[in-house]
Amino acid sequence: MHLTLLVPELIWPEPADQHALGNLAAPGLEWLLARARSERRDRRPFETALADSFGLTAPPFGALRLLGEGVEEARSGHWLCADPVHLRFHQERIVLADASAFDVDEDAAQGLVAALNAEFGDVGQFHAASAGRWYLRLNVAVDHPVEPISAVAGRRVDGELKGNALPLTRWLNEVQMFLHWPSAQ
Repeated sequence: MHLTLLVPELIWPEPADQHALGNLAAPGLEWLLARARSERRDRRPFETALADSFGLTAPPFGALRLLGEGVEEARSGHWLCADPVHLRFHQERIVLADASAFDVDEDAAQGLVAALNAEFGDVGQFHAASAGRWYLRLNVAVDHPVEPISAVAGRRVDGELKGNALPLTRWLNEVQMFLHWPSAQ
């Protein structure tokens, strides 16, 4: 029998963080690994490793995730995952927190999406499948490498985004400023 397990975040997001990993005990995992043939690969986001398992290179993560939610219009257009996130202080660093780390109710999410659509209709159309899972259907496709949220959530934020001149980075900055403005609340 052949069974392949893809275990996201088997090792803490910051593998060198001995403060968090110090006395971690996982007897079930130890038992399984002792009886298995394991293959360690380079650190990659879960979504990328899963896509590679099915032979997909550079998959459209936004469209695939939205299709998984049963939204057929994801079959056309250029979709990005646009989940709400925020920055929080953790010890002496700033980390990115995904939507599971804070409460956004459905009404607030729909209100924020409506405000974003009114302000950024020239860029695309935002869609909230739930309070924590948002999407952006771009009016025009952009070629901008983006990491899935699983690759950055819970990890240290490096001060500067790569590709500052690219449209997606400019739009992200504009959206951040808009959401910070009290009228968007």
